[in-house]
Amino acid sequence: MPSLPDPQVDTEGNDHYPSLDAHGPWRWPQSVINGCAKVWAQVHAIRDQYDSEHRPAAETAAEYQRGVRIAECIRRHGFPTFPDPSPSGGFQVSTVPPGFQKPNISSQAAAVLRICTGGKK
Repeated sequence: MPSLPDPQVDTEGNDHYPSLDAHGPWRWPQSVINGCAKVWAQVHAIRDQYDSEHRPAAETAAEYQRGVRIAECIRRHGFPTFPDPSPSGGFQVSTVPPGFQKPNISSQAAAVLRICTGGKK
């Protein structure tokens, strides 16, 4: 993808490509998924390590319980192996089932995230 623009990264560390998104849903080409698989595995491992070392404990029990409710919702909507959040309230990238991992979040996973997070994803 030689003309891939630089991503815009939100406050949660998620990348977005507004110029690609403007044309509707899109997917990474299989050549990118295959060619970058090792890089994505390293990125996920580094992000999980960083999150576990730098994420503060959940600010409140309510915050953790919200994560548990989201996980339960995701499991009810077709992803029975989706994990509960860690004690810090977050989800480690390496523990989520296929479909939820970047660079190719499935349309099913995106729809379930919208349902279970109140339309935020």
